[in-house]
Order: sequence, then structure tokens, then C-alpha cells
Amino acid sequence: MTNRTQNILIFAVMAILITLVVVWFYVLNEGKLIVTAGVNDYIIYANNFQTVCPEDPCEIRLKIGGYSVRFEKEGFNTASSQASIARGETIAVKFEAKKRMEINPMVAQVVAQVVAQIVDPAENIPKNLNEEDIIGYAWNAGNSRFLFLDKNDGRLKIMEPDETIKLITTLKNIPPPIDFYWSSGEKYIIAVKENGLYFIDADTGSRKKQVLDFVPAGIIWSKTDDFLLINGENNSLYKIYRITPENTEKLDIALDLGKRVWINDTALMTYDIDSKNNRTEIWAYDFANMTKESLIIKFDFPVNKIIYSEEQNTAYFYHERENGWYEMKM
Repeated sequence: MTNRTQNILIFAVMAILITLVVVWFYVLNEGKLIVTAGVNDYIIYANNFQTVCPEDPCEIRLKIGGYSVRFEKEGFNTASSQASIARGETIAVKFEAKKRMEINPMVAQVVAQVVAQIVDPAENIPKNLNEEDIIGYAWNAGNSRFLFLDKNDGRLKIMEPDETIKLITTLKNIPPPIDFYWSSGEKYIIAVKENGLYFIDADTGSRKKQVLDFVPAGIIWSKTDDFLLINGENNSLYKIYRITPENTEKLDIALDLGKRVWINDTALMTYDIDSKNNRTEIWAYDFANMTKESLIIKFDFPVNKIIYSEEQNTAYFYHERENGWYEMKM
């Protein structure tokens, strides 16, 4: 082989390699995002990249990487989700387009009916029990069943409405304080001692323990009793499944569990108050499709309580300065 032929081959190989590198890192350095919203004529923002979508679903080609995907349409709520685009793959994001909502003051008669339906957590220990013998306790949602840890025998017990006592399980050598949380269906109980969680079956008394890397700042059960949501530092949010408590998932959302309400089996409604700008945003997060939906933004609207009526499909907000209630039809 002559030097000239050898040089031509080397040049050809280098050209092919360069071409492959360019194709791989530039031409093929993308994936596909398919957005479904249930309506036509909307705009999708993937970070700062805008796409006008005349028809649904909407197909968008994007460079690989992480994106904040936002749905916008005039007259509809803004919704957002996260998506990670991989080379050559197709990622689907689903939004449920909903028309923009309104929030209005409630008339006095309706307020009385709504407030009468609110059952505040009971604070007092039943009279036939000795407070000094109880390490920790919790009432159920209807304030009819009383859960408590008996200091005398280290047993977790439930006092039923007829005052009979049901033994659940043993939790010995646990000093106070300890907190308890009933699941929505009251079949399961979570006991929280510092960073230790005890998942307890109220029927069988079986339990599992999971130790977290942090002390929970707030805990709620899902509507379907299958997982917990836990607040960490700065309202960071974690999800733990009851069946596999060893798998703790940190969610890409910050939410204060102290000011929230379930509006269906998978979605929470909450609010954020920006005191500096006198601005309140009411929003919802759906844990099934991991989407955030901005429901309404209102100025000079300091609320401090939120409830939801499934029967009326209506959310109610208490305006602390006006000492009055507002409603939002869902």
C-alpha cells in the first residue's frame, strides 16, 4: 500500500468518525415529547422553548435533558410537569385542561351549613381514661374512636364508641412524645417517634418499621391508604408506600402539608401566600400524573384555612382578615 493510499484511508476513517460524532451528539441528540391535554389550540413551554399546538396531542422534538413543561391556554388553568428527555426515546406528559375558576364570597346561610359539617380534631382524652397512663394518642376523623398507647403495658389500643377497648399491638419502651396518624379508611395507623416510622395494621396488629434520614415535619395518608406523604426541611416532600416503606421517594415538588386538602383520590389542593407582594396562589398537585395546576391567583387574599366538600365539589377558604368564607366551585 502506497503512502498516498494509506493517507487517503486514514482521512476517510477520520471523516467517518467525525461524521458519526456529529450525528450522535448533534443530529441524534434529541428525543420526543408528546403532550396530551384534551383540548386544541394551546401553547406548551419546555423550559423557555415555546411550541404552538393547534391540535391535540402535540408532538415536540427536544434536545436531551430535563425540562419543566408548562401548559397554557386562554381561559384555562395553567398546569406544569417535569420531563426528562433521553436520546431516541418518547416521553408522554398528560394535562387535564380545566377552565379557569372563580372564587366568591359565601352568603351567611351557606357558611353556617358548611362550618357545621367541619369536624375539628378532638383535644381531650376521654374521661374514663387516666391522662397520666397515656404516652400518645389520636382521635379518628369523626372523633368517635380513640387510639392510645398505654404506659402500663406498652400496648397500642383503640377505645370504640361504646367504650370497649381493642388491643392492637405492643410498642414497649417508647417514651413520649409519640404521634399517631389514622389512615383514611382507619385500617392502618402510622406511629412516629422522632425519625422512626411504625406502619401498623389496625386489624391484625402486624407492623413494619422504617427509619428516615430526617425527622418528619408533617405527615398525611393518601385517600386510598396505600402511601404516606411526609414533609422534610423547607416543605420538601417525600412519598412512602405502605407495602414497601423502605423505598422513600423524594418528590420534585415543595408543599406544606399543614395547609392542604384532598380533592380526589390522587390530588391535593393547597395555597401559597406571598406576603411581600400581597399575592395568594391556590393550586393543586396530582400525584398520579405528577402535574401542578395553578387554579387561581388573587391579591389581598390572606387565607388560613381550606376545606373541601366532595358532595358539593366545592373548596372553601377562610379569609382571616375579613373573618369570612369564600367558595370555589370545582
